[in-house]
Amino acid sequence: MRRLPSWLLSRLTLCLALTMALWLATSSTTAASSLTVAPGALSFVAIEGGANPPGQVIAIIASGPNAVSWFATGGASWLQVMPSAGEAPASVFVSANVAGMAAGTYSGTILITARQAGIGSRVVSVSLTVTPQSAPSQ
Repeated sequence: MRRLPSWLLSRLTLCLALTMALWLATSSTTAASSLTVAPGALSFVAIEGGANPPGQVIAIIASGPNAVSWFATGGASWLQVMPSAGEAPASVFVSANVAGMAAGTYSGTILITARQAGIGSRVVSVSLTVTPQSAPSQ
């Protein structure tokens, strides 16, 4: 019986190891649930002393075999998130309340956290620009 050359045997072993690693990585990824949010950032613009800017929507998407329940918290007093909890897939309405805010740029975050262990949280960055009210023309 003939033996394989050592260089061919080492390449076949490497190929088998890479195939097994890829298979393990793919099967563990598809077996676990995950949470995705889009978009990853929101931007609001308002006029000082004026109306609140239009609200925006964040999509919360789950992938995997299990349902994912979540809760959301706004990291700034001027941010409102509705609903604050649910099950993916879902849409979250985000609004900015500019009442009493001076002209300037503000930043905050919305944290979307899965209730199931091992899935973690997703952060949506939010910026708000309040522009100065223009002086009346004469």
